[in-house]
Amino acid sequence: MENSTNITGDWLRDLIRDFVTASPHNTMRTGTEEPAWDDALIGFASGADPIWQQYKEYIGAFHWTPWEVFNQHCPEESAGSEELTVVSWVLPQREAVRKANRRAKKYPAEEWARIRVYGEAFNVALRHHVAGSLKEAGHAPLLRCWFPTGPSSTRNGFPMLLPGLNAMPPMRPAWALSVCATGSSPRRVKPCGLDR
Repeated sequence: MENSTNITGDWLRDLIRDFVTASPHNTMRTGTEEPAWDDALIGFASGADPIWQQYKEYIGAFHWTPWEVFNQHCPEESAGSEELTVVSWVLPQREAVRKANRRAKKYPAEEWARIRVYGEAFNVALRHHVAGSLKEAGHAPLLRCWFPTGPSSTRNGFPMLLPGLNAMPPMRPAWALSVCATGSSPRRVKPCGLDR
């Protein structure tokens, strides 16, 4: 895939935050146009970060690293793990939703239920927006929801479904990013990822 745009971490952050701010999908559908989300926490991790191999060792050999996912699903592209970047975002609950849920006694607050349904619909739209923008810029995006569910693990005595990209639940990349992407140096996106 021919890269036509030099993508930076700031470009991706702005793309995501602008969508959160301006998208008509960001709604709780209460009739008041109240947004589901105020902002996104966004992070980046190198596809060569040792934490991906640590997940594979701790969870099981079936756990995919970013390079394995890319190699399986973009065989026509050539990229080393150091050229890949995992982009992750978390959409934190708004303060009003957290307050409403704290007041709820038996069942979750209506605001929380609306976030659960309409907020996730927004997250789906956001994923497609980011992937489409990256593809339009000449990059090969891979979303964890595009891949079939992976195997299960019962390590540590509890069943754990490991779906999607890197065969991991959505929070695992976000956790890895909080551990691995704390540097303050500027980052520049290369053909298939961020250059640290």
